[in-house]
Amino acid sequence: MKTQGNVMYTLAEGFVPAGRVVDEADAVTYDVMRLIDGVPLFFAAHLARVDHALEALGEPSRGGRIEAVLPEFIRQNGGADLNTNLKILAGGSLGLALGLIPHAYPEDRMYREGVRLVTVSMVRENPELKVWNHSYKLAIADALEKTGAHEALLVDEQGRITEGSRSNVFAVRGNRILTPGSGVLPGITRRYVNGVIRDEGIDLVETDLPADGLGEMDGLFITGTSPKVLPARQVDDVALNPDNPLVRQVMAAFDRLIDADLRATRERLSGGEKGGDNL
Repeated sequence: MKTQGNVMYTLAEGFVPAGRVVDEADAVTYDVMRLIDGVPLFFAAHLARVDHALEALGEPSRGGRIEAVLPEFIRQNGGADLNTNLKILAGGSLGLALGLIPHAYPEDRMYREGVRLVTVSMVRENPELKVWNHSYKLAIADALEKTGAHEALLVDEQGRITEGSRSNVFAVRGNRILTPGSGVLPGITRRYVNGVIRDEGIDLVETDLPADGLGEMDGLFITGTSPKVLPARQVDDVALNPDNPLVRQVMAAFDRLIDADLRATRERLSGGEKGGDNL
């Protein structure tokens, strides 16, 4: 991880100038939060995911420390003007490191027109945890460079789409939304999108998504920290409708949820709600 901005934070040194390279292999897990106007999106859920991974790997919790130092970290890096991604490295010999990293958010036209996706025969070794896997990242980067696609959808040995390389996937068929229910990273955005779909009264079904059945779908979208809810216009050679009404309904409802979450987190970090004390 090479950090940007003014400062980064490490457990050993506290706040230090940004720009240095931190070896991600020295941590046991990582997470990426999106900062919008200086406020982390879905903050509580990200802290819980980091601590869940650390507990599963026999490491001490770091959620309390992250919450304690984050307001000052944000202040020193621009405060309310900060719109970027924050990477968390935790556990191992590193202990904890926070740094701003390069980001690539979809352009407005991509939300209007949809994006092109490509399928790749590959699965995560441990989809339940976010762990560093250099060969996996290289293979995905190579596939995206060769095809020019925005994102890669992973296909397992049974020919089922499981998830995106850094996203989760949902498909629309008729008046239902389908999504894989097992063998996937339990994405935070995915969890909130699941709730939005149900709150909107849309039928959500966790089921297999055969890669050779994409032509039967009426729409498809991916979800994640950077893309939020992003419609697809094409997967491999299969054309899809990015203007599907259910896709657009979910996109609008999710944007409203983001606004509410940011208001709550802003209050929490300003002292309205105290975090854990496991520092």
